[in-house]
Amino acid sequence: MKSMTKQEALAALRGQCVTLIRFDDFETAKAVSHAVAEAGIGALEITFTVKDAPRLIRELNEEFGDSVVVGAGTVMSADQVELAYENGADFITSPCILPEVGAACKRLDLLCSMGAQTANEAYQSHLAGSDLIKLFPGSSIDPDFIAAVKAPLPYLEFLPTDGVDYSNISQWFASGAYAVGIGSYLTSGIDKDHLAEVASRCKLLLNAIK
Repeated sequence: MKSMTKQEALAALRGQCVTLIRFDDFETAKAVSHAVAEAGIGALEITFTVKDAPRLIRELNEEFGDSVVVGAGTVMSADQVELAYENGADFITSPCILPEVGAACKRLDLLCSMGAQTANEAYQSHLAGSDLIKLFPGSSIDPDFIAAVKAPLPYLEFLPTDGVDYSNISQWFASGAYAVGIGSYLTSGIDKDHLAEVASRCKLLLNAIK
């Protein structure tokens, strides 16, 4: 299964809400992924903490085609990068700065986003291979951080993740976020019996950035 190239994924993710799918149960993860996509959010990050995450990435890619960008999250090794790529992942994210992950993504022409919380870490993440700097957890960072760091380092692009919700998403984008990662706001307390609530939360997010 073919992944998007780095440039294709960068173009597809600009201005997107990337939903983190992090459930223990495979079927719940898949059902919530479909609910999010059907509500109009066009990017999903399937974390490697999901049981059979590579299979879920592959199945979602087969079902959505090019209409949804599907990536792999919580990627902690070059082997996991390879596994994600083999199953069609369009991008890779990690909460940590891992040079072996960055190198594997570069070799495979996969978009890479590794974690940071400070200006120094953001630059180190860039040096290690990040195309987008994953600001994580976003709940402990002020949205104005992006504009402040981009003043001296304008070539860095940021993906704040977690801590982003309908009340602050417009502020994140106004400060210069390339895209945003939506974690617990969309998925907390959700299971297969509460998919309508997922759609409602998605609508609030999308309305907040119109």
